[in-house]
Amino acid sequence: MKEIGMDVTGALDRFMGNEALYIKFLRKFLEDKNYSSLKEDIAAGNHEEAFRCAHTLKGLSANLGMTALYSVVSPLVEILREGTVKDTAEHMENVTREYEKITDFIRQMQD
Repeated sequence: MKEIGMDVTGALDRFMGNEALYIKFLRKFLEDKNYSSLKEDIAAGNHEEAFRCAHTLKGLSANLGMTALYSVVSPLVEILREGTVKDTAEHMENVTREYEKITDFIRQMQD
């Protein structure tokens, strides 16, 4: 799973080795609205809500072992923490790329 930027071993440690529970939370990740809200809030210039969504996405990605997504959303959180949505386009491209890799993988798991 490292090829898609996931640390399953570390995530399973956080889930106390319960693979079924981990998979359940991976599937629930597809329902989470923070990524789509982040995009909307950045487009609307709402830095406070964008920060909240990015920060939540950062936490989710860390807990679920999505290391590649975590590594690209973390710098975006810091930019938004400063109170601006300026200079976020490149960061959002990186977040989108990693988010789509992860969500595509999770959807394929369901098939």
